[in-house]
Amino acid sequence: HETLEHSYPHCWRTDVPLLYRAQKNWFLALDKEITSAAGEKKTLKQWMIDSNQQINWVPGHIRDGRFGKWLEGARDWNLSRNRFWGTCIPVWIAEDGDMLCIGSRAELEALTGAKVEDLHMHVVDALTIRTSNKKTFDPKGKEYKRTPEVLDCWFESGSMPYAQNHWMGGKDGKQAPPVFPADFIAEGLDQTRGWFYTLTVLAAALFQKPAMKNVIVNGIILAEDGQKMSKRLRNYPDPNELIDRTGADAIRLFMIDSAAVKGEELKFSEVGVKNITRAVLLPLWNAVSLFTTYANADAAKGQLTWRPGDGRVSANELDRWILSALQALLAKVKVEMEAYRLYNVVPALVAFVDDLTNWYIRRSRRRFWKSENDGDKNDAYATLYRVLTEFSKALAPFLPFLSEEIHQVLAREMDAGAPASVHHADYPEFDASLFDEALNAKMALARQAVEMGRALRAERNIKNRQPLRRLRVVARNGRAAADLRALEDLIRDELNVKEVDVSLDESSFVTYKAKPNFKALGARLGKDMKAVAGKCANLSHDQIKSVLEGTPLHFDEADLTADDLLIVRETAPELAVAASPDLTVALDTAVDEALRLEMLAREVVSRIQGLRKESGLSVTDRIFVTLEAASEGLRRAAEAHRDYITAEVLADSVRLESVEGSQSGASESLDVDGETTRIFVAKA
Repeated sequence: HETLEHSYPHCWRTDVPLLYRAQKNWFLALDKEITSAAGEKKTLKQWMIDSNQQINWVPGHIRDGRFGKWLEGARDWNLSRNRFWGTCIPVWIAEDGDMLCIGSRAELEALTGAKVEDLHMHVVDALTIRTSNKKTFDPKGKEYKRTPEVLDCWFESGSMPYAQNHWMGGKDGKQAPPVFPADFIAEGLDQTRGWFYTLTVLAAALFQKPAMKNVIVNGIILAEDGQKMSKRLRNYPDPNELIDRTGADAIRLFMIDSAAVKGEELKFSEVGVKNITRAVLLPLWNAVSLFTTYANADAAKGQLTWRPGDGRVSANELDRWILSALQALLAKVKVEMEAYRLYNVVPALVAFVDDLTNWYIRRSRRRFWKSENDGDKNDAYATLYRVLTEFSKALAPFLPFLSEEIHQVLAREMDAGAPASVHHADYPEFDASLFDEALNAKMALARQAVEMGRALRAERNIKNRQPLRRLRVVARNGRAAADLRALEDLIRDELNVKEVDVSLDESSFVTYKAKPNFKALGARLGKDMKAVAGKCANLSHDQIKSVLEGTPLHFDEADLTADDLLIVRETAPELAVAASPDLTVALDTAVDEALRLEMLAREVVSRIQGLRKESGLSVTDRIFVTLEAASEGLRRAAEAHRDYITAEVLADSVRLESVEGSQSGASESLDVDGETTRIFVAKA
């Protein structure tokens, strides 16, 4: 005999081999013609295919791809099962094969003469139909007994849009459901052959319509190693333990921001959940903490004159920008949510958290911290409060617990008229009066210049606390140059430079060299490439500049444009240069002694602030600072920048002397750029 090796079905839970056997079943024929209420006639299968075209699938390729192809090749639906629990197939059969399909409990009672309270198998199978007219019970009529099968459980699931309202067709049994099609459903990609299919079959058969308007198709979630998650193998973190470690919000946002909401596979990783906590949840909560800490301190000093709802309008450009950025976010969220594209919403929310915490709050921190009471401080409080409370409403569907906590800490504490829960509040709407597209573009350009400058610092290993002499920024047009000049102070402060020069010409610090773009020109020039390369090497700075401004080069062999050249920008060794389509920035990286001393002073301030925090001092506590055994460089830095240090750390004094044991307080050693000291901090 011959042994044939072949695949064999096994139970997915126990790995036990399965035995299949043929049996009789009930099928729903897809090739039968159905006439709609409008008189249009099609096969059930064609109604299904046409209905699918009316559904908004997310991602969109599912409609004509996986699901559309499945419908095109669909076979008759096997809708019966042989088991005890399930919805009984309501068909009674006589010995001669005649069948009665029962449409309601009342109809069954009329044909059996019995009161029917329970529709489970053990009750209805005991009911025998006897009838002569197929309408009423007749003890001498033909006998019918129910077929023993039950419906596939997907039959009930597929009836969801109308079964959820127990809809039975109204008084005449022919009325359309009151809420149909369903507005929205979401399920996994594997439901192409399951729920999505049965919803479509039944809606097409009954109403010749789609069962739903919108579908979000989730991808399959796998274990971190790419294998299928298995209860038996336990190849995934325990959900309850993970929630205890990271919170439910972090898991929720990680899932919504993953490939799973695009119908793609997701390898679930706890590291990804922790990254969400670090990048979104903690910075946002720190923003709330900053507001409450400084607001409570200023309220105690009588400096918090603003209250929610007082209609305060700030003229500060940062305030106007963050409110405008919030409006841009709300507009985007509305568009994407209405299209059910969740995967485009979360990145926008995350980007706004960065706008708020890494730009607005960092740029505004001094406004909260300064001791004097002026209108600008209260403008900052009013703006941050409005942004946090409105943003918490926008976040509510995505971070339900954190947004609720923000609402309780801010809105409920400061506004007696606030809703009891953030989830009772209306979703925030775009406010055109706060939106300023030009300001958004202006701030984006300034941030781009800052990010390019930071990248140059990192490239040269120059830390941010080291002041530098100058940043040169070259804009591509006059409008961009004007926007950058208006924000010179901000750029200067962010990059810790003494000067920011904005111009339209980079030739003052850059020398252009050019060579041909062989990839673009090779096929076009052929044997002439060598001659063109020689001519490109001899191009002057002014000639290359003219090409960049749009004037083509005329060679005997060909005319060249900027796209045909590879431009090399040569600069002085102390200049670090970066270019983008919008900007060129050049950072002067030379450090003289004055700049070095200022860096040392900034390092001292940073360490003192750390000691304040470790000591549990409040943000308003005054302190004494002592630098013990300071090296020569640190001594000169402290003397030259004493006023700066005392103002930054709220110090009554900064002394350079030895510390007696009774004066100890909190202390920490400082060793930076070869300079050393021990810093002591004590409450004044």
